[in-house]
Amino acid sequence: MPSISVLSTGVQKPSQLITDPESGFSGGSSSCCDDFIHRKKRINMMAVKNFAMSQVIYAHYVKLLTLFIIAVVHAIYMNSFLTSFTALAEYVRELGSQTIKSDTFVLHRELNILIDYKKNMWMSVASMCVSLSTSCFFLIMALPSQRAAYVVIMRIVDLMAFSSLPAILVARYILVQSIHIHLPGALMLANSIKSADELTDSLGCSVLIRENIPLCSDVILKSIFPTVIIEYLVILSIMTIAYLLLAYLIYYCIRHWFPPSHQHTYQHSYTSCTPSERTARHLVL
Repeated sequence: MPSISVLSTGVQKPSQLITDPESGFSGGSSSCCDDFIHRKKRINMMAVKNFAMSQVIYAHYVKLLTLFIIAVVHAIYMNSFLTSFTALAEYVRELGSQTIKSDTFVLHRELNILIDYKKNMWMSVASMCVSLSTSCFFLIMALPSQRAAYVVIMRIVDLMAFSSLPAILVARYILVQSIHIHLPGALMLANSIKSADELTDSLGCSVLIRENIPLCSDVILKSIFPTVIIEYLVILSIMTIAYLLLAYLIYYCIRHWFPPSHQHTYQHSYTSCTPSERTARHLVL
């Protein structure tokens, strides 16, 4: 009769089945667990990659917020400026038809500066419209369905249009400083040549200092952008451009320096695991 030791040689002991007493998985399941851990790392890496690549979308949302702020400021000052500009232009036209132009050269120069200021405002509005349309292209259109050349061209147009805003605002800052320096004296000199009654009636002001009546120069200067606001808008635009460039750089680096991720063979490894291992996977996920 064979001994018990001989009969037990064909049976594996529990210690031979369990290689990791803490996890409870069998020794044959080590490859399955390694595959699961590797897949979890890939999921985390993909989450970080997707967040980094989505910075382009976030940058366009920030750009839309910047455009909204600039548009609101323009809407606040544009109506009052156009009213003041129209009244001053009419006064200068009548003044030029009755006097020698050399006598009112200073006021004509200030009017030309205001004309440049007006053009500057409309240029900024045009730049904002182009920037808004390009942002809508990136946020609404399905970029994977577009050709890569089209996307690159739109990004170049987007950067050029929005980057022109700080340059336009800096030029406006220079114009505003010149207007603040010379406009009060130019109005007083022109009033000594021809009375500015129509100008004062249109704006409800006075060229000379009077009690409880604002000066016409102050009314006109208040209708244009303050230099402090222009400075803040320039800083805001530059910061937005820097964020947009950084987002494009991150997107380019990820697309060209990192290999594309392939679908992990999770289904095969999942079906090869035991029921207890599948339960453990669901608990971790």
